[in-house]
Amino acid sequence: MLQPRTVARPATDYLTACTHPQRKHAGASTRFQRPSVRTATARPSYVFPAAEFRPYYLTLIFLFGLFPLTPTLARELDIEKLKERRADLLEMHRRDPVAREALAHEIAKIDTYLGDVALRAHQPGEAASHFRSALVYDEAHETARVGLIVSLLQTEQLRDALSEAFSGVAQHPDSADLLTLEGEVLYRLNRLDETVPAWRQALALRPDPALQERLEQVERELNHTESYRTSEAPHFTLQYDGERLDPNLEEAIVDTLEEGYDEFVRTLDHIPDATVTVILYTRQEFRAITDASSNVKGLFDGKVRLPMGGLTYLNRAARATVRHELAHAFLHFKTRGRAPRWLHEGIAQWLEPRSSGSREASLAREARRRGLDAPVPFTYPNALSQVEYLIDYYGTHELLDLLEHLRDGLSVNAALRDTYRFDVAGLGSEWARWLDLRHPEGGR
Repeated sequence: MLQPRTVARPATDYLTACTHPQRKHAGASTRFQRPSVRTATARPSYVFPAAEFRPYYLTLIFLFGLFPLTPTLARELDIEKLKERRADLLEMHRRDPVAREALAHEIAKIDTYLGDVALRAHQPGEAASHFRSALVYDEAHETARVGLIVSLLQTEQLRDALSEAFSGVAQHPDSADLLTLEGEVLYRLNRLDETVPAWRQALALRPDPALQERLEQVERELNHTESYRTSEAPHFTLQYDGERLDPNLEEAIVDTLEEGYDEFVRTLDHIPDATVTVILYTRQEFRAITDASSNVKGLFDGKVRLPMGGLTYLNRAARATVRHELAHAFLHFKTRGRAPRWLHEGIAQWLEPRSSGSREASLAREARRRGLDAPVPFTYPNALSQVEYLIDYYGTHELLDLLEHLRDGLSVNAALRDTYRFDVAGLGSEWARWLDLRHPEGGR
């Protein structure tokens, strides 16, 4: 299940606090001003993401020639003309050693603006290139450093992001933005004992209730998992209580994870850039750390968290849960956290694997009761059946196209229209009619 999880992110006009709906497995301002970092609290249907940072934006106040670049002018600037201006400044920088330092600052500001534009367009790779260029010309440019770290987080380049965060904090030790991001990267790398001091420093510089909440959650996690063992598999970091977990169960979980990894790489046509952290808890510790309800069998919030205490072998239901949460991790990486809840849960169930099977007839009856063109409420069975409809009627290739469109930053409706020629409402109607044809009223 994808459960709401809190993640620190740059916001306030530069990087918005975007939520990642955590998935639990049950039975998005144009003001130009200095950027800052805030924390996102609950993520509605996806977890991390985020990476998923949805850029909002950033102030660049710099001279355009001899004239100040006002917010209005900045919004109307033709990017190609701005690039031409950058080329002129580069030539002046090469020829005029006296003005070189001032020109370098202006080049860095243009590069930072171009990076900002690329982030808005959901192109973190291109954005990172612009931010890196800005730092070549102005190594102490805090905004460019923040933008680069965010871009690297979006593409799960955690080691590079950590190096940039350390460099930024060394240059700007009183930057709450950079300290918050440093803690975020450390958290994703599962270095919780280093996450805590970074976020404490950030909070001392700028109080933030959402970040405080996340800090408390990390401290609880540290308290419960302090004695946990860590083992490394080819694609996973596994943490567990070695005194309580049967060695055979550990081996079976790792085998299931690795088998699922290889299968999902082929099925979803994606290789995650980062190692996946999997934490195995007792049921009591799982509830205490995640605050999850008793019917939640597992969740993904940037880490796969599974309550496996009490099991002596990996039964069929537990194996399905492991695959379900791993599927959420893959979908997060594949779409950079942009898949809606119904799609996340539908695909995760399909990959368990699970089938609607005999439930289709009752789903058809419910669709007729609502009306075939009525909005479709979210339920796990509805989500699975909608994904089955898309695969059965259009094929897996189109489903992968949908995920790619979401990754590229299209809205859910736009991604559906580009792939299938209908939006969310249209999907609901088409799916309901598909069910009605397969299970007509009065049929068996």
